[in-house]
Amino acid sequence: MAIFRDLWAKHGLSLANKVVLSGGSAGGIATFIWADFVRDNLISAWTDFWVMPDSGYMIDIENLKTKTYYGRECTKNLLNITNEFIALPNEKCNIIYSGKENWKCVFS
Repeated sequence: MAIFRDLWAKHGLSLANKVVLSGGSAGGIATFIWADFVRDNLISAWTDFWVMPDSGYMIDIENLKTKTYYGRECTKNLLNITNEFIALPNEKCNIIYSGKENWKCVFS
């Protein structure tokens, strides 16, 4: 969220008439997660807004040896080391999956 505030306040996002939100790999997943929030909260109605995720996909398959799921574990670890108490932008999902289950909102 801080990066969006900085772009708005210091780098002219508030004046933009064309905006492209993009990312690759994990950034592609972030593009999917944040697109609606950016459109609804940071972009003017008269701004052309495009979203261009590149390879925003994580395979969530079971490790036959450890019986854990790679995508889920990566997501849980990321939320744990960043700040799991900060809600992801999908408000409905945050209501359904709170606390230790909020990692599911990354895939919503």
